[in-house]
Amino acid sequence: MLPFSKAIAELEQMVVKMVFESYGVEKYYEPHLKSASYLSRVMKYRRPEMNESNMGFVAHTDKSFMSIIHQKQQIDGLEVKAKDGEWFGVELSPSSFVVMAGDAILAWSNNRIHSPHHRVMMNGDKDRYSLAQFSFMKGMVKAPEELVDHDHPSQFKPFDHIEFLEFYSRPENRRLESAIRTYCGI
Repeated sequence: MLPFSKAIAELEQMVVKMVFESYGVEKYYEPHLKSASYLSRVMKYRRPEMNESNMGFVAHTDKSFMSIIHQKQQIDGLEVKAKDGEWFGVELSPSSFVVMAGDAILAWSNNRIHSPHHRVMMNGDKDRYSLAQFSFMKGMVKAPEELVDHDHPSQFKPFDHIEFLEFYSRPENRRLESAIRTYCGI
């Protein structure tokens, strides 16, 4: 899985660089790159048995900075919640990648980049497999000063990404509507 992980890390870095450039904060890109670490996972969502819920994975936001998801087979199931509250299915071709903003980039961007709720709904008679790579930041995550102003007051306190993951891992915090806002929101 190493060649896949390396290629996906390069894709994530390209997307992050475009994000930093679009906000005029490209001077923070190199330090960001040096503090990034990655976790790659193969995820299996088994087909539902008779009289079993078709929920493959409950609705959640990713706790990463950014997530990239790839699925080779044509078994749809990923759904994303739009800002209006409606769920929509994501139809993927075998050559597609989904880039998902995580809670850390929501805080880093001072609430300018949305971290969407998403879930996996299973239908049919086949298991679904996805490859995903999540990026995490070592050290403190904080909004660049250029993203905080009179029209956009600070929404989050600086936080340690790994400590945020530890906070979220506690059973009482797993069902929070917005763990990042509970953890470091202002």
